[in-house]
Amino acid sequence: EARQRIHYGSLDIEDLGRIYEALLELDAGIAEEAMCRLRRAKLEVVVPAAQGEKYKTVKKAANSDDEILEDDDAEADDLVDAEEESSNKKGKTKIEWIEEIHKDRFYLRVGLGRKATGSYYTPHSFVKFLVQETLGPKIEEVSPTANPYPNEILKIKVLDPAMGSAHFLVEACRFMGEKLYEACRLCDEKVSDLRQKIEESKDNEKSVGALRAAMNLYRERIIEIPDPDDEILNYLPGSAPEEWRSGYSQAKALALCKRLVAVHCLYGIDKNPLAVELAKLSIWLESQSEGLPLTFLDHRFIAGDSITGPFFEHLLKSPFTNEPLNDLFTDGLQRGLIDALKKALIEVNELEKSIGIDIADIENKKQSKEKMEEILLPFKILAAAWTGGVMLGRENGDAFGYENLAKHIANNGKLSENIYSSKLLKMIARGLGIADEVTNIQEILSIVKENTNIPSLPYDLTFPEVFFKVDETGFTKKGFDVVLGNPPWEQEEISEPEYWSSYDLRVMEAPSVKERNNVVKEISLNNNVAVNYLNKLVNEQSQNFMFWNKYYKFQTVEVKGKDTSGKPDTYKLFCEFSFNVLVLNGVIGFVLPSSFHSNEGATGIRKLFLTKSKIKLCYSFENVKKLFEIDGRMKFALFITQKSLSASDKFLCSFYLHEESWLFENNNKLEYTLDFVKKSGGSHLNFVECKNKESLDIFNKFITQNNLKFK
Repeated sequence: EARQRIHYGSLDIEDLGRIYEALLELDAGIAEEAMCRLRRAKLEVVVPAAQGEKYKTVKKAANSDDEILEDDDAEADDLVDAEEESSNKKGKTKIEWIEEIHKDRFYLRVGLGRKATGSYYTPHSFVKFLVQETLGPKIEEVSPTANPYPNEILKIKVLDPAMGSAHFLVEACRFMGEKLYEACRLCDEKVSDLRQKIEESKDNEKSVGALRAAMNLYRERIIEIPDPDDEILNYLPGSAPEEWRSGYSQAKALALCKRLVAVHCLYGIDKNPLAVELAKLSIWLESQSEGLPLTFLDHRFIAGDSITGPFFEHLLKSPFTNEPLNDLFTDGLQRGLIDALKKALIEVNELEKSIGIDIADIENKKQSKEKMEEILLPFKILAAAWTGGVMLGRENGDAFGYENLAKHIANNGKLSENIYSSKLLKMIARGLGIADEVTNIQEILSIVKENTNIPSLPYDLTFPEVFFKVDETGFTKKGFDVVLGNPPWEQEEISEPEYWSSYDLRVMEAPSVKERNNVVKEISLNNNVAVNYLNKLVNEQSQNFMFWNKYYKFQTVEVKGKDTSGKPDTYKLFCEFSFNVLVLNGVIGFVLPSSFHSNEGATGIRKLFLTKSKIKLCYSFENVKKLFEIDGRMKFALFITQKSLSASDKFLCSFYLHEESWLFENNNKLEYTLDFVKKSGGSHLNFVECKNKESLDIFNKFITQNNLKFK
């Protein structure tokens, strides 16, 4: 049972991701007394051993293959079984004894009050399908196989806003790297073919001139790739030494292509700092090239909260009233931002001009990143104040202080040292995810520099090269070309019974609300730490709700005079957020729960995508064959849509799928044509075309479930 060395070469990156992503939401501890782990449905708790003893009913007999019952208190167990059988009739599930945890032993547990559902490792086939179906058309658009432009591929910006271990980004790196190599190889082949034709036409001077110009054109397309030493060119078949052409040369060129994609194309955010480090590790392993150090990714893979950050245009309005600031402030802020962006984009170019050829190069990248952060810091602090102001509300915020801060940045382009009221400091700290009380701006800046906080992320100020194109007249807004991922499927509400059951299992077992409340009252009287922590969580949740209600427009919509119901759900917030960060004609590819296409609470998000984008496909799966390591009754969908000025009219869809292999069998896909009636607010569809009875039956069921009408 001693530790053993494991050779990483035998593991795929996906294997590492699957292992570590299961650990991302766990807390570590040392048992101060004998403990045990219990589970009911998705809730898992670690409690004192005495509380769980009656659930420990099955144990392996020593030196035997038979299972025996260990009845320390058979009568009590009978009562528990009867109680649980009764509870199951009301929809409750049985409590399972999982393991014993001895005193002084290290253990992992799900964070207090949280279900073990935050991180699902997405099946690789789903990841591969979404990457191919979103990035494939984009790459063909900018670099057609018949007329390849390798450098245009490196201009595609790809985001996973809740990346976990970067499963989607690793596959994107792999896919785009192969496509980049293919485009370079196709250019190289054209150069070789044209060189051959020049040899054959050397007596025809006019023909030779045209052929040479064409050859140089394709050669230049390879050279213009931001590969400072033209290494890729040297490893392509037309340039590589004869002995390298079969194996080593291609592997080296492909590794360099993946590295270029990692440096230029991939962006990832996660609230868990461990996930960010794991994501960087995953990309390093995928894009590692022999003889080169691990490339610098700190400016692309960032810890932050994707769904609570503003854009720059929000900062020009009061966080409390949404009224525009004084025109002088607004003009000054815009001019200041333009000046800052020009300087920041210079540092971005420094970050991107090399793939990181040695340690000195990596150090230069670190310095460029620090300079970029310093240049944009005043605007990020203002963004934090805006977010914090929305969350705290006018009563707890400082409207005058926010205007003063905006005015100072507009006039001076930097932060003041002495204009901060206690309320303004709280606004800034809340927006930056700083939990501790702060008394001055220097404390805040020190925490930001240490990079230990999880801020609400202002995307356009964090990734200026993605969102801004700056010229002499000002700036124009851009965005990401592709957003990929499997955003969290969690209702953003704290379950107090689950929270308190982490301390005492009697909360789970209480047969009535009254008795449960009595147990909670007893626990809370004896545990001030737990009470204070819960109050903090509830307060933060309330503040998040205030932000989402003000910032997002499609979480709840009105249909026939009534608001659609539905609790705040993380995946819906990510859907709307992702749409907002897309450039026009940009594409979203998500794994979503089936409630996206079936529940009333998702009407707003459906309306957003049906009216402001062109849906490409929606394939809905049942989990009966455990494609996901979650409850077999769960249903989920693969969804792709493209941001557009025109509405959806036709898209591919299918429901009640069970086999992931179906995704790659094109003959099974059914096509529906829909005429969406905008004036109905999304309450009905005009049915236009259906190819066969099977698809009509499926669609009828879909319409019925959603209380829709169609002609």
